[in-house]
Parts: sequence; C-alpha cells; structure tokens
Amino acid sequence: PILNRKTNFNIDPDNSLKATIIGAIQEGKGQLVAIKAVEKANKSGAKIELHICGKKTGSYYNEVNNYVKDHKLSDQIYFDGFKTKMNKYRSDMDIGIVASKSEAFGRVTVEGMLSNLAMIGADSAATSELITDNVTGLLYKNGDIDELAEKLVYLYKDRKKLKELAINGFDFAKKFTEGNAADEIYDMITKLN
Repeated sequence: PILNRKTNFNIDPDNSLKATIIGAIQEGKGQLVAIKAVEKANKSGAKIELHICGKKTGSYYNEVNNYVKDHKLSDQIYFDGFKTKMNKYRSDMDIGIVASKSEAFGRVTVEGMLSNLAMIGADSAATSELITDNVTGLLYKNGDIDELAEKLVYLYKDRKKLKELAINGFDFAKKFTEGNAADEIYDMITKLN
C-alpha cells in the first residue's frame, strides 16, 4: 500500500460528501446495504454521493443497478466501473465504506486509511480489528442500513470529525507500510484464524 496523503479535506458543510465502496460487486460485499444507507441519509437532509468501484457484471450487479433505477437514485449513486489507478480514484473521495459480511484481511480498509478517507466499516472480522470506533473510523452493526445511514449523516454534519477520523486512520495504517508490517500482518492473520 502506498501513502496517498490528502492536503485538503472537504470541510465546507455546504459541500456534498463523496463516499466510495470498492471491490467486486457481489452480495457479500454489501453494495446494496451501502446504497440504501446513502438513500436514507440523503432523505434525512445529507448530501452524499456513493461511488461504486468494481466491474459492472453479474446478476448481483443487475439487481443493484435495477434498485438504483427503480428508486431514481442515479443523481446520488454512481457505478464507476473497474479502476486501476486507485490512489487517484480515492483522492477524490471523502469516505470509504466497507460493508462486507466478512473480510479476511482488511486490505480495502487499510488502503482507504492510507488515502486519508474517513472509514466506516461493518463491525465484523478484520474490519473491526482495524477500525477503533470513533477513533480511526466508525463501525456499524453488520447489515444495519439505519445505523450506516446515521454514521453517514453524522460525518456529513460534523466535518471536523470527518477530518479527525481520516487523519487518525492514516496515522494508524502507516505502520502497515513500514518494515515490521509483515510480522504484524502475520500475527493479525494467525489471531483471526
């Protein structure tokens, strides 16, 4: 993982926030949960765009895409397709969402932190090992659309907190790029098994 430090954060409360969910568009990754949470957050007065990064193929993609069409959400949900220049992609975002039912090792979480994204993750497996709630990111109950929506609204309203979580997450994740990272990762993986 490469350090992708931000210099300016989206702290103007009038600006909409950009959230991203990155990875294969599959049911286990929770894209639909994220979409419904953003829809709900926006209904309660937030202005959040959700950018979905992943190949636009398969039956689950079709299901998710139909939900967006049926609920007329194309002005808030964007399917960005598969990307290769991930640092450039992330540098345009404010929030990273990890909605997976189970992440073995939270690479997406660490990479989001290293791009100074405020990370919001489902409280399961490796995600809760990496995110200390309200310190290096926010955790919500796995699959709980209402709670994820609340966390999004919270960051939309409190830009100081958004920036604080992004900076704390970055400082925490930096250690995975240093020399002792391999040992730490090995220890973490063996603890999870």
